[in-house]
Amino acid sequence: MKTKPFLPLACFITILIAFPITLFSAEADKAASLNVSGLWKWSVTTQDGQSFDSSVALKQEAEKLTGTYKGRLGESAIEDGKFSGSTVSFKVTRKRDDQTFTIKYEGKVEGDRIKGSVVIGDGDRTFEWNAKREPSKLDLTGTWKWSMLRQNGEKMEATMKLKADGEKLTGSIAGGEWTVELENGRVLGDGIAFQTTIERDGQKFVAKSKGKITGDIIKGTVEFLVDGEARTREWEAQRQ
Repeated sequence: MKTKPFLPLACFITILIAFPITLFSAEADKAASLNVSGLWKWSVTTQDGQSFDSSVALKQEAEKLTGTYKGRLGESAIEDGKFSGSTVSFKVTRKRDDQTFTIKYEGKVEGDRIKGSVVIGDGDRTFEWNAKREPSKLDLTGTWKWSMLRQNGEKMEATMKLKADGEKLTGSIAGGEWTVELENGRVLGDGIAFQTTIERDGQKFVAKSKGKITGDIIKGTVEFLVDGEARTREWEAQRQ
């Protein structure tokens, strides 16, 4: 069956989410583009000069964080994980010599680094926290066949080209006579996130996309606003 030709780029987002439409503004979306999913590692030097490595694998869903902490006393699930603005926080409950104690982590995200503090127990011991996100090992570079159902049930198809460089993701989605570039693209553990921008009536508007990678398939969603209410559409991409 032959795929119907695409309409011009200016119509793409309108067809995608159906009229009436209000997309996320580029300015309002800037803070929301941060995502801390992935594996973070750091070293801690104690007062007696001993140094040990720790890590936490984080998964972000809106402002909620879940994940697994690994350190010299083994591993455990994090508790009360939160991500607000650019601040990440969580705590870990550990046991040593039949005593249970809590370690609290809080820091500010700056790209692929977190800078903050570690507080043990009731605050009697505090350390600096400098964590770095490990590069993703997923190979996403290449050409993907992207598709999505419109609101009326018709299938849209396009070509998505991706280039991954560590956690950085660049590329484009193109169909017919239009092309949109991926912006703020990130590889986040087993997922990706990016945004696309169009200009309409002298204003810039942003749509946010995210997807989960399983082998040669990416299944994701694009998020937008309709009359002030958040809506989503599902999309899928298959490696070519």
